[in-house]
Formats: sequence, C-alpha cells, structure tokens
Amino acid sequence: TFMQPDDSVYDPCVHCGSLQLDRMDVEQDRPPNLAPAELVMKLRMNRKRAEKELGNWRRKFRFPSKDLTDANLNKRLQLIYVPAWLMDTTLQTQWAADVGFDYEVQSFKEKYKGSSWTTQEVRRTQKDWEGRAGTITLRYDNLPADAIEEENQFFPLVRLGRNADRFVADATKNTESSNGAFAADKEASSFILPSRVPADAVSEMLPVLMERAKVDAQKACRADHIRNFKWAPKILEQNWTKMMIPVWSTWYLDEDERRRMVFMHGKTGHGWGEKIPSMRRAWRVALFFFAAAFCLMMLGAVVGIISGNWGSFGGLTFVSIMLIGFPLLMVMWVSFQKGRDSQFGRF
Repeated sequence: TFMQPDDSVYDPCVHCGSLQLDRMDVEQDRPPNLAPAELVMKLRMNRKRAEKELGNWRRKFRFPSKDLTDANLNKRLQLIYVPAWLMDTTLQTQWAADVGFDYEVQSFKEKYKGSSWTTQEVRRTQKDWEGRAGTITLRYDNLPADAIEEENQFFPLVRLGRNADRFVADATKNTESSNGAFAADKEASSFILPSRVPADAVSEMLPVLMERAKVDAQKACRADHIRNFKWAPKILEQNWTKMMIPVWSTWYLDEDERRRMVFMHGKTGHGWGEKIPSMRRAWRVALFFFAAAFCLMMLGAVVGIISGNWGSFGGLTFVSIMLIGFPLLMVMWVSFQKGRDSQFGRF
C-alpha cells in the first residue's frame, strides 16, 4: 500500500511493475499508519548520480534484452520513500554471563640451530573466564525494525541493521504535515505505507536489544570477552519513530515482455536488480560461432583434399571444436541464469 499523486495512478507500480493498481477508500479500508514520518533519510544519490550508477550496472550485464537500455531505465526512474521503525526504550533486566579476561603467558622454547642450542622467548594470550551477574536499567535509542514485509522486492535495501545509528544521525526531521512535503526536488512519486504495526516489530527488536545489553554488561565488568549471556528483559516504555528511506525504482522488459524491477538506495547507492539475460541474443552469438567453426572445418577439408596434408584438417577441426564448445557453455550459463528469475544481484 502506498500513497501517490492522482495523475500517476495509471503508471506502472513502482514495486512490481504491474499496471493493475487498485484505488483504496481510506475511510473504508483504513490503511494503518497514515501519520507522517518524523525522520527522513537524506537523499545523497540524486537523479544524475542514480542514472550513472544504473548505466554502470547495465554495461556489466551479459546478453541483456533489447529493452534494457540506459534511455529506458532513466525514463522510467522514479523516487519512492520506504518506511522503517525506530524504537526508544528503557530496559530493565537481570543478567548472568561468563566474562573473559585476557592475560599473557610467557614461556621459552629450545631450538637447535647450526651446532648449538638457542633459547627463544614465546608469548601467547590466554583467556580467564569467570561468572558474573548483575542488573541493567538503561535507556536505548534507535533500535531498528522493519516496517514492511520481507516479500517486498526492495526489502534487502531498506533493512537498517547495525547502521541505524549512523543513518539516524544523518537524517533530517520532517516538520511538514504530509509525507509528500519532504520529497527531494519534488521528485518523489510514491510513499510506501508500513505493513507492520509497531507492536508486531517488538519481537524483532529483542535480538538487537540483547546485543546492546551484552556489550554494556561486558563494559561494566571491564572484560575483554563475554559468552553465555542470559537475561530476563522488561521493557519499561516504548517510543516509536517512523523514518522514511529514499529508494530509486525503475524497470525493463525481458524478452518475454515481463517487467523486471531494479532498485537503488537513495543514500548509499547500493542496488538490487533482476538480471534476466536474453536467450535469443545468446543463441545469435552461439550461431555465429557455429558458422565460424563450420567454415574452418570446410576449409580444413578442402586443404586436406587438395594438398593431401590432413594435418591441417586435424588442426582446424580441433580449433572448430573449441569454437563450438565455447558458445555451448555460454548458452548453458544463460539458461541457468534465466531460470533464477527470483534472484537478485547487488550492484
């Protein structure tokens, strides 16, 4: 579910390329989380830079379809904003863990060299593990969680993960009353609505929260290592923030006239695109090699008949076999890639 201008309702969907878009009745369907975002990730990849990166990706494409051109990718390029959840909370928990302290062990090693024995000093680091327990009552900010489901094609691009703090520090506050008001250069065409409410994302926060609590417990013990961390978390409060992430969306038609989507992160420049090579183009190249191999074999046969030197025929036949083997391997590779139409390649 997303919001977009009325005049673009007949444009292809920025997520899947489908032309069948259904207009929602806000009062009847009641889509969740229509409130505007509090934070907006800055757009670093403007349209010009995005077009350049897409061109670099296309030039690395082997046997692209006829429709996959720079002009088509750029013409269909649209900026969308995708939501993500951030949670600020106060954690209270009792914990227990094994903490390790590094210490250096010194020993000596005897070595026979030449005609005499020499003594060599050896230093190695070992760990001393001890049990610790305690109580944590701390404030944790910007715990990331997904606001959309994994089925979304651009899902790998918009997962904040461990980079949440860095992205939030560079984000800007949205002071406008609508999601569309912060569109960079007024280019944004769609604003994806969250498909997961904050309550569904709490369980996803726990592993991130546990990792941060473990680090703080290790620091409190002044330990070098920690393992077997156990806790009983109690979340005292929850403060949720919606942050919008810019993503460039475009598409191309494969040789079966199916739309294939390509996405690029508007800040990092990382992209994900469906690479569907053209079997027709691969076979045209293969047929060229087959024709060249056939001509070489005929040439070798003619030389062998005229001169009686069948060694030339054997040599040219060997070269022909090599020429035939290469396109066969190439076509097999393209067939394998074409069968993986649900896979994505990062660029």
